Amino acid sequence: MIVQLSGEMSGNSVIGPAITSYGATHGLPSGIVDRLCLIVDELAANVIMHAQADSLKLSFQLSCGHRSVTVCVRDNGHPFDPTQVAAARLDQPIEEREVGGLGLHFVRAFSDSLDYRRLGGENFVRATLRY
Repeated sequence: MIVQLSGEMSGNSVIGPAITSYGATHGLPSGIVDRLCLIVDELAANVIMHAQADSLKLSFQLSCGHRSVTVCVRDNGHPFDPTQVAAARLDQPIEEREVGGLGLHFVRAFSDSLDYRRLGGENFVRATLRY
C-alpha cells in the first residue's frame, strides 16, 4: 500500500486511518499499528519541517513479511539521514536538554531495523517492526 501525503502538517490526518486499515486487513497486532503510526507521523513531520523542497513530494509504503511489517517513507527534500543523528540525551534533566530529538528516539526504539538511502534525488527511510 502506498499513501501520498500532503506537504503540510494539517494535511496528514490520513496517516493513522491508512495504517489502521492496513493493520486490520493484514492482521497486525494493535501495538504494532500504534508504533507504525508514531513512526510515520514522526518521519513525515521531520520531512515537512526540514526538507526545504520547492515542491515537496512525500509518501509512505507499507509491506508485510513473515511476522514483520516494513514502512518506507520517501521524500524529495534535502538529503537527511536520521540514522546519523546523535541519540537523544535522556540522562539530562528535561530543562537542560536541547529541543528536539525525542521523535527520532522513539522511531529508533520502536523499530527493529532502521535504514536510510539517497537515490535519484530522493530520501528513503525504511523501518521494520517484528512481532
